[in-house]
Parts: sequence; structure tokens; C-alpha cells
Amino acid sequence: MEEAKEKLSLKQYVKIFFTHCKQYPLKQILSAAYLPAALIYLEVLFRIVSVQEPFTGIGILSLIFASLAGGLILDVLSSITKNEKLNFWIAFILLQLIAAAFMLIHFVKLEFSIYIGPQSIAGGANGITQHAGNYITEIIARNWPTILLFEVPVLIFLVLYICKLLVFRRYKALGYIQLLLVIALFEAAAAVPLCNMSPSWELLTSEFDYDSAVHSFNAQTATKLDVLYSIFSNPWKQNFSYDKKHIPEIDDPENYNMLQLDFNELLDESTNIYISRIHEYVRSLEPTKKNQYTGLFKGMNLIEITAESYTPYILDEELTPTLCKLVNNGIVFDDYYQPLWAGSTTTGEFQILTGLLPSNGFYSMLRTSENNMYFTVGNMMLREDYTSLAFHNGTYDYFDRNLTHCNLGYTRFYANGSGMIGLSGHLAWPQSDVEMMEFSIPKFVDKEPFNAYFMTLSGHSKYDKKNFVVRKNIDEVREWAEKNGKDYTDAVLSYFAANLEFEKSLKYLLDELEKAGVLDNTVIVMTGDHYPYSLSDDYVIDDTNHVKYFGVEENLINLFGFDPETEQDYSHNSLVIWTPSLDGDKSIHVSEPVCSVDILPTISNLFGLPYDSRMLAGRDVFAENSQPLVIFLNYNWLTDRGYYNAETRVYTPNEGMSYDGAGDPEFASDKEYMEYINTIVKNKMIFSQNVPNYDYYNVIFGPKE
Repeated sequence: MEEAKEKLSLKQYVKIFFTHCKQYPLKQILSAAYLPAALIYLEVLFRIVSVQEPFTGIGILSLIFASLAGGLILDVLSSITKNEKLNFWIAFILLQLIAAAFMLIHFVKLEFSIYIGPQSIAGGANGITQHAGNYITEIIARNWPTILLFEVPVLIFLVLYICKLLVFRRYKALGYIQLLLVIALFEAAAAVPLCNMSPSWELLTSEFDYDSAVHSFNAQTATKLDVLYSIFSNPWKQNFSYDKKHIPEIDDPENYNMLQLDFNELLDESTNIYISRIHEYVRSLEPTKKNQYTGLFKGMNLIEITAESYTPYILDEELTPTLCKLVNNGIVFDDYYQPLWAGSTTTGEFQILTGLLPSNGFYSMLRTSENNMYFTVGNMMLREDYTSLAFHNGTYDYFDRNLTHCNLGYTRFYANGSGMIGLSGHLAWPQSDVEMMEFSIPKFVDKEPFNAYFMTLSGHSKYDKKNFVVRKNIDEVREWAEKNGKDYTDAVLSYFAANLEFEKSLKYLLDELEKAGVLDNTVIVMTGDHYPYSLSDDYVIDDTNHVKYFGVEENLINLFGFDPETEQDYSHNSLVIWTPSLDGDKSIHVSEPVCSVDILPTISNLFGLPYDSRMLAGRDVFAENSQPLVIFLNYNWLTDRGYYNAETRVYTPNEGMSYDGAGDPEFASDKEYMEYINTIVKNKMIFSQNVPNYDYYNVIFGPKE
């Protein structure tokens, strides 16, 4: 009898369910089904025209379930009022916004070479707006076929509604409950194939990066997670992985680059669990040792330069003799990398100036504007009574530098529109680096000890005769190319012409320092912000100065002299640390891999500045107890032993550097070594993200004076 009763209850339940479903006509079912189908179409189209990579089996399943969930969410949002016409317009606007979002992601990627998520776009809105301007004119002019393809679901949706085949009626309470349950099931199903697959799961959690997630999964999944993590933070990026019982015993702290901090007291005072975790992590690290180069430049002047779109492939003894001198003398770095992160120039600057990894794209630098950035060279040198000034010949509020750079330790930030005058290229593009030097050098050259920071601009695209500095230098470059049999494209020749202005600015700088009698007491530090990812003279430009480039890859091959296939190829760059006393035979060579986050701790050690090496993501390259580590976007990394691709989970050891079968007591296998470095990389990423998130230096040292 119990069994019969159970079957009867089940039948009754099924009958109630289908009776309820009959309340929703076929049109309403079609309306609900159309929105998920539209998302599937947009995602597949995006994959074809933008990502241009095949879906994996997991990727297809994730896409379908994510689209079903997303489409039903849209259906819920477009059925909230009793007015069916209003509901339709809500659905129409939402669908149009989503189509526009796909297009925005696609075109921002074309502009900045990598996919940039909503969090980064919002954080860099000022810079993106100034750089990209109004997209509409350019999109219509060159990309109308692509736009039409993205607009297909919106147009069909409109036609179906006009034909009265769609209806958006308000659901009853039970209908909403059913839909929400189905949405939850689809969202869960989108992740089910990933739960027991460590690489896939980690790419969505502890190793989440928007660009990587778009490539590995789909734009919807990447965007949902980026928004979710920006609101609630990523819980998988809060927990460090290390031996919590291990606290290094430092018997002679004076021989280490560390500050005397009582972490037990800090932990007792902490009321924030996340800050406590940072305390415990920092306490577990061994600080780097001081060395023979500690204090080598103590008390000397510093000029630090971030060079726009610089690569070492412009070096030529005849055309760029000053650059060749600086790169090949002083402290010479044979294997230096400037990785490109989501955020272009501003994330390049972030790495160089903060010694941290830009885990929040454009937003990384902006978040420093109100924080205590205790360990920047600018702030450390201010505490040493240096004159500290920053200069940029671009617009003063581009990427919100007017908000960030003074807080990085520069008492005045001079830029175009903020005190810098006399630039003949004010109404042209880009402004001259030579003219920036002419304006800037008198501001500090007689105020020793001084610390001057320059963000250059002459190397910026567009690379053709519309470019102000290209027009100045193109004849000289063409003469050099013809004389030496250089077979470069017009775009590459223009790129040389743009950088020739930078070369001339460096010569002017050295000459003026020598005239002032301060060159021998000055250290020059220089590197690029990123490779020239917009190297092209084939482009479309609208009346708001937004540019879309074409044929970049062919020009890069022409410039490099080979086909760059990996981020190592693209990111390889120059790092200059030069002073006259280290010229020629007195130069110091560093053969190990070095990257941009290593600049700050290395300079701090060379200038004998009091800093704590445990609180930076980079390392002093001269410290004997530190390991070389280059961290790229998407958790890829490079050491002196090999390269690891986080997306494919493949580690490739350098020749003769494999641990497999070597009987090495440190690591039994390459896999063990790979897991060891992976842990370090994740910890550095978590630390770099949480320093600005929780204003960590302010917790340690109090508000900036």
C-alpha cells in the first residue's frame, strides 16, 4: 500500500507540474528559448571572428550550459512587469547590450592585443576613453560586416516580435521558482565537467585570468567570473600555500634587506583575517641577503625612464649609438623580459614602479592612488631627502596619472596640460621626447640628490607620416636604411623614426648632465613598457583619434627578423642600469632571466635604501639566496631551468636542466619542480593583488606622511 501511495503522489506531482506548464503558451516558450540560442550564436561567432581557436569538448559543454543559464536569466529579467510591451523592450535592450559587450571585448582586444575584462576596463576607463575615443565611427567605417553578424540575433528578435511570435508575460511565483532552479542547474552543469579536472578548474579559480579564461572556455564564463570576483573578491586568491610551521631564523638581520618588524605583534593586533594571512605569509619568507653591490650607488642621483613601445630590435651602432652605449655597458642584462599584461602601458609602469604584479589590469595602478606605497623608489628617496619629480609628455590625466604618480613618491608630476609647456607637438601626435627633456632637466639638475622619472611618448603609434616625430626623422632613417641595405616595411621604418626621437632625447640628457657636472654622480635606469603591439601603418582612424591597426604581425616579423611565436619572443627587452664608472671593462653582466618587477628591489639594493625584500614580488638580482623567476600573464613562467605554460600545463626544461633521472637531492623530478614554482607564482600573485586591496603597507607603516 505504501508503494501504491508513493506512485500516486509522484503522478500527482507530475500532473501539477504539467498543468502549470500549460499556463505558458508556445510563444512564451519560444521567447525563453530564443535568448539562450542567441547567446550560443554570439559565443560561437565571437570564437570564429575574434578568438580564432577551436573549441575543446569541455569548452562546448561549458558554452551551451552557460548560454542556457544566461538566456534564462535574461528571460526572468524581461518578465518582471505586467506590461508585455515594456517587458519586450527590456529584453530587446538587454540582448542589444550583450551583443555590444561581445563587440566591445573583441575590439578592445584588437586595440590592446589581449582580452581585457570588465573590471580592468572600468579601472582604466579614463585611459581607454582617451586612447580609443568613440568607437562608433571607426566600427561602421571598417567593420560593418562584423557588426552586422553580431547584430543578427537582435534583428531577428525584432522581426519575431513584429510578427507577434514572441511574448513576455509576467511569471507567477511558481514559474519564477522553476526558472531559477533550472538556471541554477544549468550554471552548475557548466562547471560539472571541470570539477574533477585540476587544470581547467584552476584556470577558473586560483589561476583565473580574464584573457586565459576567454581562450580556454568562453567569453560568458570569463565575464561572469570577472564581475563576480570584482564584487566579492576571488576566494581562491586569498589563501597562500606554504609551510605555516616554517619561520626563518635570521640571526644577523643587518646582513639582509629587511626591516625590523614584529609580526607576532602585528598578528595580535590584526582584526582582518585576510591581512593576518598576508602577515603570516610574509613572515614565512626568507629575505634576500645583502651583497657586494649593496649600496654601490648610495647617495647618487637617479633618472628612471619607461620608454613607450621600446624593443631592443631598434639598436644600431650608427642610428642609435646612445641607446647602444647604455644597453651594452653598465649593468648588462642578457635575458631581460618586460611582460605585457592587461592594461598596456599602465601595467608596464606598475611593474616597474611598484615591484608588484598587475593582477587587476588597468585597475592595478589606479588603486595605488589612495594607498601608502611605502616601497616605491620615489617614496623611499623622499625619505632620504631627494628631490623627486616625474615627467610625461602626454596628457596629464591619461590613465589617471594625475592621481597616481605623486602618491608614488614624486612631489610634482609635470605633463602635457599640467605644467609642462613648450611642446611644439601639442596639437600633433605624439609629443617630442627631446622637447620633454628640454623642459624637464632644468627642474632638477641643480638640486642634488635628485630622482627624476620619465614616461616617454615619442615611440607611440601611429607609425606613418601623420606621426609628428616620424615626420621629423623619417628622411634620416630612410637614408640609413638605404645605406646599410635594410629591407624594412614603411611601418617599421616609421617605428625607427619614432624611436630615433627617443635616442636623441637620451643624447641630449647625457650632454646636459655632463654640462651641469652631475653625470658621473647619476645612474640611468631604462626599459620599455611593452613591445610595439600596434606596429602598423595600415589602420583606420576616426575623428576622435581611435585607431584600429592591421598587419601588425607581418611588421613585427620584419622588425624582429624572425616569427615571434611565444610571449618570451614578444617580451624580450632591454634593461639599462648605467653610470659612467661602469663603462667598458667595468661593466657587470647578469645572465640569468630578469623581469620588470625585479627593477625596484634591485635598485633599492644598489642605492642602499632600507626596504623589506619580503614585501615585493620581484627580487634583487644580485642576492645569492634568490631564484630567477619571470612571471607572464596567465600564470606562465620562466626560470633559469625552463618554461611553463599554464594553459597547456606543459613544462619544458632547458637543455641539460631536467631533474628527471638526475638524482638531484633538491627535486626528484621536473613535475616536483614545476609544482614548487607554481606555488611560488600563485603566492606572488595573491600577495600582489592583496597589497593594494587591503592597503597593506598602510597597515604596517601607518598613513603616508
